[in-house]
Amino acid sequence: MTPASPWTCLTPWPREQEGPVQQDLVADEPARKAVARFLGLEDVTLLSARLTLQAWLDGAEIAGEMEARFTRLCGLTLEPFEVLLDEPIFLRALPAGSAHAPAPPSGEVDLQLEDEDPPEVFGPEGVDLCDLVVQTLALALDPFPRKPGAVFEPPQAQLEDSPFGILARMTDPKE
Repeated sequence: MTPASPWTCLTPWPREQEGPVQQDLVADEPARKAVARFLGLEDVTLLSARLTLQAWLDGAEIAGEMEARFTRLCGLTLEPFEVLLDEPIFLRALPAGSAHAPAPPSGEVDLQLEDEDPPEVFGPEGVDLCDLVVQTLALALDPFPRKPGAVFEPPQAQLEDSPFGILARMTDPKE
């Protein structure tokens, strides 16, 4: 869990006898403004998720989808533009102190792309699903946002004002 998460909603750990639990999350305006500040976005007009929690070991398996609509500044033109994201969410989570929780890595860790992600560890009270949605949005953000149709055009070098332009004029037989 992020210490200063801008949007939080603690959901208790599901129980196996209850079956899958569906959670529909929709951020209200103050939460969307806080998320926009937290992630450096111009504006967030929609942030929602539909998640299903199912008991897994002594924790939960969380699956669903996040939807977000927000405004960013183009990295080339500095013009604002709207982005719509639909991101899948799949996470296995365990309570802190679980016997099934992965041990902290010691030394070098060898990761393979085919390996499953280890389960996330949350507090003993439950899972902060809203924070999970904010983290999913943060990971989905393009680090170099570009407005559709924006094209980088390098500035034209003004050779005559550069030292090389002056040297070229000095060696030009016409002058």
